[in-house]
Amino acid sequence: MVLRFKQDSTARHYLACIPTLTLGIMGSAVLPVSSAFASTGIVAGFVIMVVVAAANAYTCDLLLWQAYKTGMRDYETLSYAVGGGIWKLITEVSIVVLMVGTLVGGITQIGEAGATGILYFNPNVTGPIVNGSGRILMVIFVICIVAPLCALKNMRRLEWAGWGGFVIVCAMTITIIANACYNHMPNVGRDGEFAAVGFSDFSSVTGAVSTFGFVFYVQPIMMPLLSEMPATERGVRILSWSTRVVVLGIAFVVYALIGFFGAADFGSNTQGNILENDLGGGAGQGVLNIAMSLYLALSLPPVEFPTRKTLDYWLPMALVRWPWLRHVMETGTILCISLLLALLFPSSSAKVLLVTGATGVMMASYVVPVVNHLLLYFGKARCQRRTMQPSSMPDDSAHGTNLSAPDPKIHSPAFEPSAEAQAQMKVQQDLEGAVAPLDPAALNPPQRHCDLHHYRTSTGWTAREFLKEICLPLLVLAVGMFCSIAALSTLGND
Repeated sequence: MVLRFKQDSTARHYLACIPTLTLGIMGSAVLPVSSAFASTGIVAGFVIMVVVAAANAYTCDLLLWQAYKTGMRDYETLSYAVGGGIWKLITEVSIVVLMVGTLVGGITQIGEAGATGILYFNPNVTGPIVNGSGRILMVIFVICIVAPLCALKNMRRLEWAGWGGFVIVCAMTITIIANACYNHMPNVGRDGEFAAVGFSDFSSVTGAVSTFGFVFYVQPIMMPLLSEMPATERGVRILSWSTRVVVLGIAFVVYALIGFFGAADFGSNTQGNILENDLGGGAGQGVLNIAMSLYLALSLPPVEFPTRKTLDYWLPMALVRWPWLRHVMETGTILCISLLLALLFPSSSAKVLLVTGATGVMMASYVVPVVNHLLLYFGKARCQRRTMQPSSMPDDSAHGTNLSAPDPKIHSPAFEPSAEAQAQMKVQQDLEGAVAPLDPAALNPPQRHCDLHHYRTSTGWTAREFLKEICLPLLVLAVGMFCSIAALSTLGND
């Protein structure tokens, strides 16, 4: 029996969000976690994972709460509403740097995994398809898989790619567990291999922290999904719980299983890419490598979508007015630049990924959410310091909604609709009752749900509120900065 859900049912939204976010958060991050576990040891590895996962889940909730309170529907306009044009530009540059770096690294890993997989089938194969870091395979996968998926209009339509990718990751996880159990996990508890606490020097600390620090970020991928959700508190709650399930549930469990059993099997010989270790060899590992190349290709469109959304703000509407042409131009530009960089510098992709991740993740996943929170909490945000006039907000009409337009559906203690606004509401309600919307999220305008001067419900200046609203965000920010500094400190290590 096939389960069918209504287009706007809560279950349908969850089934679209969870696999899409899962595809975006894991991607190539599943490959180096075993090496990080081997460096940290059992206890420290799990502790670092818990801290980083909790910090990312927390900043995701911060961003969604900020979007709900301000009525903004994506990362860019939220940053504009809180900090103005310069803050919006900083956010956009951070997103582009992070996403393009991830695309370059992912494309490079597609070629390497695919070429290695072919050699497992036949070690005597030579020629351009396996030489040069698998450059031909990079081009084939980008043209045949990545580009068609990036042509989809909405990110939620990637849900089936998400389910397919999750099956491949589960297959790799089962393979690693089975191989470790078959070998009786020879390195568990052994000093110098996979000890309870395995830190031996500062470089191992920074290397492991830099890996764990970047495997849970999902904020830039989550925010574009918000504009595809119902424009009510319900939509925010669905996306919030979907993010928690993905970050604290699916991703955490997969990373823990792959990390623990991979390190238990190979110990200090665990490679930075687990596929480079012997997982059985022969045709079986060849199939696994090629399947992972397919998975890596499926994981790139959720990274391209936020990049394209940012570029759409940069491309003047007067220059290209047709939405389909803008889509093609922006997608083509992003993929061509990323593919070109991957083809030209395949051996340098790790450092590119490290630098862009260290800077982009810190900004998009830690700095921007926390700074937004503090500005709103202390009433210093742009939207709190001035009346929001239509001319003061960026025109988002190219994305289907003008975020600066007056919203007659706002209900807050600080706002009472006029008679004219109430009449408009009546007309809109009559229309909504007469026509069933195909995409409720697209037809419902964004709403500012409350008085912005009451961003958080305050019970007075208490120690609990001080710890929750100021100390906790600053602690999370410190976690993000530490991970980024640790990552940058490994650049000189060979």
